[in-house]
Amino acid sequence: MNQQELLYWVWFSMVMGIGAQIEPILSLYTHPQAIFEAREKEDFSMVRGAAARRLQVVSLEDAARIIEECEHRKVRILPFCHPQYPEKLREISDPPAVLYCTGNPYLLEGRKMVAIVGSRTHTAYGRQAAEQIAKELAAAGIVVVSGLASGLDSVAHQAALAENGLTVAVMGTGHDQCYPAQNAMLKAAIEQSGVVVSEIPPKERAQKHFFSLRNRIIAALSDGVCVVEARESSGTMTTAGYAQKYCRKLFSVPGSIFNPLSQGTNQLLNKGAIVCTSGKCIVESLGIEAKPIEPKGNKPTMDIDGLSPDAKEVLQALLPTPQSMGMLAEKTQLPAWKLAAALTQLELGGQALQLAGKQYVLS
Repeated sequence: MNQQELLYWVWFSMVMGIGAQIEPILSLYTHPQAIFEAREKEDFSMVRGAAARRLQVVSLEDAARIIEECEHRKVRILPFCHPQYPEKLREISDPPAVLYCTGNPYLLEGRKMVAIVGSRTHTAYGRQAAEQIAKELAAAGIVVVSGLASGLDSVAHQAALAENGLTVAVMGTGHDQCYPAQNAMLKAAIEQSGVVVSEIPPKERAQKHFFSLRNRIIAALSDGVCVVEARESSGTMTTAGYAQKYCRKLFSVPGSIFNPLSQGTNQLLNKGAIVCTSGKCIVESLGIEAKPIEPKGNKPTMDIDGLSPDAKEVLQALLPTPQSMGMLAEKTQLPAWKLAAALTQLELGGQALQLAGKQYVLS
């Protein structure tokens, strides 16, 4: 694809906006360049609301600035027509006009993928379940997909990486941002072997509804979606809804009837989701020949010389007994954002473990 074609696709994505249905207008004009050239003289009443206004005011210069920013940040742009654009996304009714990718975009095609999603606040049970399922899927050669959010999304990504597996992170922001900020190091780790994708261009102001729309991409990319813990009304349940809409297999981890974070998962089971008690359940349901999962023995840990000064300081403060972030902040005198980044580095290196309620112990 040449730069001129790419320019029109980025312009088109900016006009239509995040989460728009692009196929009705593309079926009439076949290519964004034709839309651009016809916008002054033909009837575009099918484009409504804010998109109708953007059709007139967004310029090719605006799109060129996005492309320039992506080149600066080494972000690859995959338009809907690109041969590497994921076929699974082409099949849905509301595919992104373009995807912005870092890492290895080849990972998005030709592999079995399973999303593991769950609550940002979670129990020790939820963490253990997400970790075990993600590791077993990664060991079986399945790509683990999640949303790079705090909580169980992070657990799933980290567990896949710990197994030397592959993982895809779908962001609700542009690549110039990372939400939450403390996951910047996790994002960088994923980019080394996996891929981080977003439909949101750099410099776009983050908006709450972007995260809900992000969930449709998580579901659409995946052959199955596993919900570990979720309240009855939550973003995680939105992802489950998209999985059902797109006819993906939906798995749910059963939980205590007394745990509010299991109300959503138990509700999904009542409505026909497949009971998930291990990664093996998912592997068998998807018809994949499971590879033998061998015990890993002692976890390899990062050489302490490779840790940042802040991470070394936090490592000295950690104990075999749980401590809150407040207690660690008091011990280390680090500001919250530095403490969170240091803890993420230690989690990725296998030296720290996060428990429920953001309690941390030596791993």
